[in-house]
Amino acid sequence: MTVCGLFKASKDWGKPFNITVIQVYARTRVYGVPSLSPKPGSLMLPGDNLTLWRRSEAGFGRFALTKDEGLSPPLRLEGQKSPDFPLGHVNSTHGNTHGGQYRCYSGHNLSYAWSAPSAPLGILIMGMHRKPSLSARPGASVPQGENVTLQCRSEVQSDTFHLSKEGSLAAPQHLCLQDPAPPIQANFTLCAMTSAHSGTYRCYSSHSTAPHLLSLPSDPPGAPGLREQLGPADPTHLRKLHVR
Repeated sequence: MTVCGLFKASKDWGKPFNITVIQVYARTRVYGVPSLSPKPGSLMLPGDNLTLWRRSEAGFGRFALTKDEGLSPPLRLEGQKSPDFPLGHVNSTHGNTHGGQYRCYSGHNLSYAWSAPSAPLGILIMGMHRKPSLSARPGASVPQGENVTLQCRSEVQSDTFHLSKEGSLAAPQHLCLQDPAPPIQANFTLCAMTSAHSGTYRCYSSHSTAPHLLSLPSDPPGAPGLREQLGPADPTHLRKLHVR
């Protein structure tokens, strides 16, 4: 059986390195891979309380949470009945504290070995810069079976765009631009429209240097003053799509 190591190191000047080693079993059928899901969701506003809920096979009593950037050493749960990793309130100034990619590991109480990591879970922080605009081509009312393109355009220097549908459990769609020359826009094409596509959509922009820090949500077309009336990060700034 092959064992490899995942190292997380932190350094405090004048003190020795603090190194945490997570041993990972390559044969994942021996140790079941856990899963992570966010509460209330993967799109967060400043001030929201973020909790990550883990799920694993019975018999595991140790859990560790890692983040691609930060959270070093890993956050550990041992002997805790609650399946939650409580991460606190999202900071309105530094979204990097909570935004990013998370992974979870599980282990038995009588072993130093850990499972393979869960699938990465991305947490996105909204409201970090100016909103983009969202429009539908050929229009917001679409005949069944036709295609529609949702065009997200940003006046802020951006190279990554995100599209979400209100009430959907699916992660937001992402598009990265190779050459973000003005006008900066991304086209999300929804094919063969059905009633399942009907709903409220919103788009966000970000930059590849910090893709998890998103703009304010887009306003509905034709309502340029809505953001000022409802507040800068109000989630009602949405685009309604109807399939007839």
